[in-house]
Amino acid sequence: MKQYDIINMSDAATIEADDPVVASVAIIMLSDGTYGLNDEDGETVLSILAFCGEDAFNVWMAEVGITDINEYIESNLEAIASVLESTLYGDFTDRDTYNKGLSLIDDEAKKTEWRDHWEDERRSSLTKICKAAWSYAKALREKAATKAEEAS
Repeated sequence: MKQYDIINMSDAATIEADDPVVASVAIIMLSDGTYGLNDEDGETVLSILAFCGEDAFNVWMAEVGITDINEYIESNLEAIASVLESTLYGDFTDRDTYNKGLSLIDDEAKKTEWRDHWEDERRSSLTKICKAAWSYAKALREKAATKAEEAS
């Protein structure tokens, strides 16, 4: 799993993803194009698109091979949800510390408590990047479950 730095105007935040396109779509959904992404090597994976207009978004989609963003999202609900669930305040080193602490906890309720504590202690702005990402992830997982029910 690769880590990505979310480029934003408030707190340092990172995500994890197997695929940079899925990561980028998750961040576009989360921010309406106002955030970008850099990978672990500092390479830009997603430029901030919001201030460049619809043409910039269309060029980006063509570059990554997406012809219909809604169709892409529908086909990747679970993967996008996983990326959004991984949203965490801090840099890559902070993420390592967080993951080490999480690995020492067996109880799901305590894991949630650890996640919420980390979010409360690390967020210094009014922007709630993590809580928004987790909310989107939950909605995407519910949508995926509904689609699976309808298909069976």
